Amino acid sequence: MKATRIIFVLLFVGGAFAFGASKLNIVVSVIPQIYFVKKIAGDYANVSAMVPDGRSPETYEPLPSQIKEIKDAAVYLGVGMGFEKAWKDRFMGVNPTMKFVDLSQGLEHSETPHNDGGNADGTNHANNNHDPHIWMSIKLAKIQAHRIYEAISQVDISRSSVYRKNLKKFLDEIDALDSKIQAIFSAPNAQKAFVVYHPAFSYLASEYGLEEIALENQGKSPKTKQLIALRKLIAQKQIRVVYIQPEFSKKRIESLANDLKLKILELDPLKPDWKNNILHICRMIASQGETP
Repeated sequence: MKATRIIFVLLFVGGAFAFGASKLNIVVSVIPQIYFVKKIAGDYANVSAMVPDGRSPETYEPLPSQIKEIKDAAVYLGVGMGFEKAWKDRFMGVNPTMKFVDLSQGLEHSETPHNDGGNADGTNHANNNHDPHIWMSIKLAKIQAHRIYEAISQVDISRSSVYRKNLKKFLDEIDALDSKIQAIFSAPNAQKAFVVYHPAFSYLASEYGLEEIALENQGKSPKTKQLIALRKLIAQKQIRVVYIQPEFSKKRIESLANDLKLKILELDPLKPDWKNNILHICRMIASQGETP
């Protein structure tokens, strides 16, 4: 009996060690989330993004070939995109033990702006659509980091203390990033009003006192009355640039940009280097695309 107990204990410890020694397979929705997960899990996780480079997460539909990634995943970390809700049951059907976490659940969402040129006081009307780009929020990034730590610690308890230390380092990194962004927009000549084709930066706008003016509203271009208001607002705010995301064709807005006398530049909220990309976006907005 004693020998049996010893063998059982050895098997249990050996199994726990084997699990602890293997890497976690984690699937996220968008590429910037990989940065978050790697900051907390480090080399203990293999991380893949459902939405590939160059595709819009708001219109993406997963491919059948991606089901293999779901089948092998210990954790799925979503951000509240439409395809997550539509495909969740299918994901769980192929991997019932996978931990599915919606990082956007219960967050204070920002609203995407209308393309009506704003109110008389220069502020934009908000529509009823939540901005899904929650990884673009510095404030919400800390909440997401905590939730990622909790999720991976629950499926890999043996490394929880490592993940906790990494979380602390990442939170400090986010605080340092916040300070740098504040410095960028505190500069005397920093531009704070900016025009985008598709709204993706409303969290940055809300958190740092900026004004995001969107040309597109739910896929619709501005009408004549809205164009008149936009021209007035753009002139008032001395805006010279319109920003477009790489997944949208520049040809789509060339005529409109010419009409509004705006130069077209790219800003990509989906780049993998989350921290440096946030800084790049803020510097571009503050300088209207001018290289220091």
